[in-house]
Formats: sequence, structure tokens, C-alpha cells
Amino acid sequence: MAGTKIFITGGTGYIGGSILSALLSPSRASQNLDITALVRSAEKKSKLEALGVRVVLGGLSDVHLIREEAGKADVIFNTANADDLEAAKAILEGMKAYKERTGKTAALIHTSGTGVLVANIPGLVQAFTALATPSADPTPITQFFGVPPSASSSPDPIYSDLDVKAIEGLPAYQPHRAVDVEIVKADVGSAAVEGGKAGEGEGYARTYIVLPSMIYGRARGVVVEKAGGNGVSDQIPGTVKAFVGRGQGGVLGEGTNVWPNVHIEDVTSLYLLIFDLLSSPSPPPEFAHGRAGFYFAENGHHAMLDVYTAIASSMASLGVGSPLSVDSAGSRIPNDEIMRILPGPQRLSVATHVRCSADRGRACGWKPTRGREDLLASVREEVEAAVKAVKEY
Repeated sequence: MAGTKIFITGGTGYIGGSILSALLSPSRASQNLDITALVRSAEKKSKLEALGVRVVLGGLSDVHLIREEAGKADVIFNTANADDLEAAKAILEGMKAYKERTGKTAALIHTSGTGVLVANIPGLVQAFTALATPSADPTPITQFFGVPPSASSSPDPIYSDLDVKAIEGLPAYQPHRAVDVEIVKADVGSAAVEGGKAGEGEGYARTYIVLPSMIYGRARGVVVEKAGGNGVSDQIPGTVKAFVGRGQGGVLGEGTNVWPNVHIEDVTSLYLLIFDLLSSPSPPPEFAHGRAGFYFAENGHHAMLDVYTAIASSMASLGVGSPLSVDSAGSRIPNDEIMRILPGPQRLSVATHVRCSADRGRACGWKPTRGREDLLASVREEVEAAVKAVKEY
């Protein structure tokens, strides 16, 4: 998309920085992309500018700035926060102004997450209930999941992103759902989602929603290397830090729950595929926007117990704690301790379960290369970093 004006939020973040690094790669030099990034740090601003990026200094609360910059862009990548409704509205307002000013329809590639699909399963109810109880923590698990299901319920669907009706049927209280619905409403399609039901779209944007699953791996692009970007996920590394901090690995909840996973480089390639298909003269029929424009990022599933076991084994090999004995009651971390050592969003993976299939992206040509074994192997690097940080503290 030669000469395309791009606006990206979270340009030095884990996902946003990876996308920005890919857009800045020499292979795209001929496209003459005009990129503007929203960043909060003056230091990172100057470093990104040295890479040829126009930078505006601000955060997601600066809605006037976001509205203004979104109103100038042909394509917007929103990667900073999947749950910031006001920032999303500001982006959409800018896109509407762009449409009114130019007569053209801009594209929004928004970051949500497969957390929108979370369900509870038998065997997790006890852990879920304990984690849902009020505490001093201002972000209890109910904020991220809604009303806990009864012990008799056993939802375990495998969601496909080609199943529009299933996605539209997701409850409004699910994580990320409120923002997703607001974005789809703005699409130029003939209908949009309104409270889980079909309604008329507002018709001034093309919206594409990417839903990463449990992302792993270190981001290593130019934004990390030269502009101080974040190269680390906040999912598995958060659990690693908690385990290293207590000096022993353990099992959170029952550990039987399953989550999909995806490597950061595979996530990035999905965003870039969508970006490239925006200008394709003959995109595949599955390349959709609006109501159908949901793209899961998944390349396999893992039981959380496997992750906990891998963390404890790596820690033990570095002289911290011992390997897990999963049959031992002592391996189970008490719920009150989980409340202390894990922030609310990270508890989402403790007591919930997600299974999904990234069918739309694959039908469009997405080819992820890393899977479950790569995720488990990546744990070692995160443990080494956490142990080193503790020793240097």
C-alpha cells in the first residue's frame, strides 16, 4: 500500500512494537509508508523518530489527540489496550471525520483477545469461586469474566472465527466484548452487532478485529533493539515472576484448563497479512470485515498444568525450588496466595478455559509456524530472566 498513512497506538508495546518493526523492515521500503505512532515516553519518541517514524506524545486518555490522528490515517492499528472503550470511540470518531472529509473509508485493525471466549469448566468451579470473592484487590476475576456459571454447567465449545453467529452470541459481560461491539457497529457492512444481535451498521469504517490467544516468545524487532520497545509478553512471564518470587513453582487452580497459544512472530504476521490484503485486487472470500471480520490468532492448545510444570522444572535446574509433584497437595498454591501474587488479568487463565480455531486467517493465507512445544520451550528463557533479575535486585 504505497504512500499509505498509518496511525498506530501502542507503538513501543509488545504487539504494537512488533507490528511497527515489520512495517519498518527494508522489504517494505518501496511502499513509502507514512507512519505515525502514539507513545507516552519522550525518550522513546526521539528513538522512534530516528527510525523514520512520526511520533505524537500522549496516552490513551488523550482522546482529542487520538481523534485528530485517527482522522488523518488510511489504516489504524490499535494495539495499546483491548478494553479502553473511550480510546476506541475516539479512534472511530476520527475515522468518521476522515470519511466525511475525504469520502474514503479508512481501515481499523483492532486488537482484542481470545479472552472474549473464556468459559469455566467442571473442576475449576471451586478455584473460580474463590478467585471471584471480594478482596483488597481492586480487579477481582469477576471483572474479567462476569457472572460465574453454576457447577453443573460444562461449556467447552471450540469456537471458529468463521462462525459469525457464535461470535455474535457471546455475552456482553465477556472480556473485551464491549469494545468489540462498538467497533463493529462502525463498519460499512449492511449490518453490525448491537448487544449480541444484528443491527444496522453506521457505515464509515472497515473494521478488522484480531484476537491473539496466549502470546509467548520474545519480540526482537528494530523497535525493541533501538527504541526501547517492550519485548516481553505479560502472560506466562507474569506467572514465572510470581513463582520465582515465592521460590517455588506450583499449580494454580486445578491446572486442567486449556488455552490456545501463538508466538509473537506469528501474531505479527497475521496483522501484516490483513494489512496487505487491504490493497489486494482479489482477496480471498474469507477476508471479511465488520460482523465477520474477527481473526483468531492460534496455533495449538496447551493445558495450564503443562506450563506450570515447565516453569518449575526450569526453576529447579537453576537452583530455585524443586520440580512439581502434581499428585502432591503441596504443589497446589492456595487461593488466597494466588490473589496476592497474580494481578487480576493474569488470573483469567487460572480459572478459565478457551478453545478456538483460527480458520479465517488460515483461509486467507496465514501460516503460523510455532506451536505448543515451542511455547513450553520458551519458558526456559523467561525463567532465566526472572531468576537473574532476582539475583541482581
